[in-house]
Amino acid sequence: MKLVVSYSVGDGYTYSCQSDVPVEYESAEQLLVDIEDAATRLLAARKHQRDSHLAFEEKHGTFTGSCFGKKHDEWFAKYKAFYADNPFPDERDYMVGGLFTSHFIEDEKFYAPIIYTVDEWFAARVVS
Repeated sequence: MKLVVSYSVGDGYTYSCQSDVPVEYESAEQLLVDIEDAATRLLAARKHQRDSHLAFEEKHGTFTGSCFGKKHDEWFAKYKAFYADNPFPDERDYMVGGLFTSHFIEDEKFYAPIIYTVDEWFAARVVS
């Protein structure tokens, strides 16, 4: 089914951009379900990364002071190993229908896009 996914990107105050993206998917309902599922998984991955980072800081502290010397090298080696085991979520793993689900997340909340059939999208743009 040919669909158009409509969503807004911006901070709500200083700028915004309305995006209308054509997508081919089995149905509008299934697309919305899949987008919400992927966004929920992305939010969980981000939370896990944040929680893991806080646990690392509690255990090893944050590095302050000179950026040279043995102390820095030891801390940085631990930090590098930590991120090797806890990488940031790759948003490409959470794409649905060629769309980044991160476009539908703001302040760690999911906001559903508007999904139109092509005919509905054109009808919504008819100027009387």
